[in-house]
Amino acid sequence: MAKKRKLKRKMPFVIFCILMIAVFAASYGVVSKFVLPQPPGQNQVGNNESGDNSSGPAPKIGKRLNFLLMGIDARPGETKARTDTMVFVSVDEETNRIAMMSIPRDTRVEIPRRGVDKVNAANVYGGPDLATETVSELLGVPIDYYVLTNFNGFQDIVDAVGGVNMNVERNMQYYDPMDGTRIDLKKGEQLLDGDKALQYVRFRGYGNGDIGRADHQQKFLKALAKEVLQPSTVTKLHKLVPSVNKAVNTNLGVVQMAKLANAARNLSNTDIVTQTLPGGFMTIDGISYWNVEPTAAHKAVANIFDGKTMEVVQKETVNIETEEYKEKEAEKKETEEEKSADEAGESGEQQDVEQPPTVEEGAQTTPDDGKTEPADSEEAVNQTPEQQQDQPQSTDSETNNGTEAGGEDSWLPQVPEQQPVEQNNAQPENNDTPEQQDLVNNDDAVAVVQ
Repeated sequence: MAKKRKLKRKMPFVIFCILMIAVFAASYGVVSKFVLPQPPGQNQVGNNESGDNSSGPAPKIGKRLNFLLMGIDARPGETKARTDTMVFVSVDEETNRIAMMSIPRDTRVEIPRRGVDKVNAANVYGGPDLATETVSELLGVPIDYYVLTNFNGFQDIVDAVGGVNMNVERNMQYYDPMDGTRIDLKKGEQLLDGDKALQYVRFRGYGNGDIGRADHQQKFLKALAKEVLQPSTVTKLHKLVPSVNKAVNTNLGVVQMAKLANAARNLSNTDIVTQTLPGGFMTIDGISYWNVEPTAAHKAVANIFDGKTMEVVQKETVNIETEEYKEKEAEKKETEEEKSADEAGESGEQQDVEQPPTVEEGAQTTPDDGKTEPADSEEAVNQTPEQQQDQPQSTDSETNNGTEAGGEDSWLPQVPEQQPVEQNNAQPENNDTPEQQDLVNNDDAVAVVQ
């Protein structure tokens, strides 16, 4: 079970509203009128010394204002992309409390007019309006407005305030060759600029996945708020607006911004309560989800409105596999095994072809072309003279005594091959001349006399 989170911090409400309006609404004219110091000769709302203004004094903010903050990884001007970050924010002027709830991107929800899917897909199907409607039904509360920004705007915000001091709890390394995303942070206390801050909030290498990432995003938001509290930061806020103007999309109007700005002047400080939407890990047919019970979601919202938090992981891990999925996985496994077997067979054939011939022990290699002759086998050595005589004779084109005619050893005298001597009682055929026969007979006679 995850630790029970109750992270509350006091911060001037005026600074928070300035940050919200300047960064997320990104309307330079409105912020300069209602929040930033006015030039001499102008009042807080009007445009001239007489106090005349077309809009009149901005009305007070209601008891509660709910809106949805969304971050997407998209080009400037592009709004229909999967949301990487979703935070529900509720501002209560009467209780001086701001409640923030992180919505895990893998949360399994019913998207209106689309069916069941992950909550981060709602923005793809219908833009920020459908995403806001989906989260509103999930939490059981109305959401009045949305603020959508991309990662470029996020980096500009951090750089504009001079960076954020953070204690990075662990080494963070990650690289995605597909989109070039690179994360490389070292453990320890350090000042994060816009690029490093983005690496910190995007890192997902936690044991509890996206839930751990949401927890770290909340820690970063608190650290960012601490930086905004610095007196030297207040003078830099006007620089935020032009830098993120192109990276923000919101349905907050002029009146709503004025309400926030005027409400800021009536509050000295406020509580910030953060919570991750409670639920449990679920896998359906190999797809990971964050499983949320509607009743638990509604209870969690009511708790943060009252300044309370609850445990995040409330359900045991669930793994569901349909029969159709099992059949597809079995077919996939069989195909992979067949492919592996085919690759192994092809690899073996290549080895057979490419393997060089081995030289038998005792074989002779001719010096001119490297050809080998097998050594006399044991069977050949033990052959009788008659068996050896029956062996086929070498032709003129074959080598003589292991050397071809005209080879390097062709200058050596050629020794005629001796014929085997018959060792049986059969009389050999006598083709000698009469003179040779007489000589033989005489030799035999002499031998007898001796």
